[in-house]
Amino acid sequence: MTGYTPGAEEVGPSLAGTFKDMPDINVVRHGGKLLALGESATPFRLTPELATCGRETFDGTIPAGITAHPKVDPRTGEMAVFCYGLEPPYLTWSLLGPDGSTRRTPTAVPDVDEPVMVHDMALTERFLVLVLAPLYFDIAAAMRGGSMLAWCPDDGTRVALIPRDGGPVRWATSEAYWSWHNANACSSWTRRRWSSRASTTGGSVGATASSPSGRRRVPSASCPATTTPCCGSTRRPGAPCGGTPRSSRSASRASSRARATTTARTAGG
Repeated sequence: MTGYTPGAEEVGPSLAGTFKDMPDINVVRHGGKLLALGESATPFRLTPELATCGRETFDGTIPAGITAHPKVDPRTGEMAVFCYGLEPPYLTWSLLGPDGSTRRTPTAVPDVDEPVMVHDMALTERFLVLVLAPLYFDIAAAMRGGSMLAWCPDDGTRVALIPRDGGPVRWATSEAYWSWHNANACSSWTRRRWSSRASTTGGSVGATASSPSGRRRVPSASCPATTTPCCGSTRRPGAPCGGTPRSSRSASRASSRARATTTARTAGG
C-alpha cells in the first residue's frame, strides 16, 4: 500500500480518496473474472484490456480479501483461498465454486492466537495445507522503529491440514523453517490416518495428524530452556528471537485499536 489517494477522474468514484493498494503479486482468472492479487487484501477486478473495474469482495462474502496465491482444484474447478490479518481471526480460509460463487465464507483456522505471515498454500483432494512458520507480525517493535516481523524459531513450524468439507483441522509440527511457495501437494491414506505431502521451495515436507493445536511448548532434553518467554514460547538460553514478547504485542494491538477508535470519534465530531 502507498500513501497516494487518487481522485475519481483517475480511478472512478468507488475508489476515489482511498489508499492505493499494490496488487502486484499475482493475476488469476476464475469464474469469468480477471483478478489482480496482493498480500492479504481485496483483489482488484480487471477488464481484458487491464483497466481497473474495482475491488472484488465476491458479492460481499469475503470483505477482508485473500492472499496472492489461491489454488484451483483441476478436477472440480473449485478455488481455495486464505487470508491472514493483524486482528482476530488471524487466519481464515474460504472456497469459491468454478463459477466464482462463494461456497464457504471465511472460516477461522483454530489455535492461531496471534498474527502470523503465511504467503502461500497447497491443495489436495481433501485438504488445504497451510505452513505456519514462526514469523509473527510485531506491531510493538514496528512502532519503536524496529522490524514489523519477528522470527521466533523456538516455536517451531506448524502445518495445518484443513479438511475442505469443514471437518476438524489437523496439525503437524517440525523444526522451524520458512517456506515462500508450494509447488504441489497430494494426499495418501494409511490404515489410521490421512496424510499430506507438500512440495515447497525449501524441499518436500510431510504432514500427518498430530496434537490438536500442533503447539511445540515442551523443550527436549537436548534443548535446555529457561523460563524467559519470547514470543510466548519456551526459549533456549542466549538465543533471542529479536521480537517483542507475545503479551506486549497483544497489548500494543489493543492500544492501537483504542487510538484508532478515539481518532474516528473525534473526526466524526
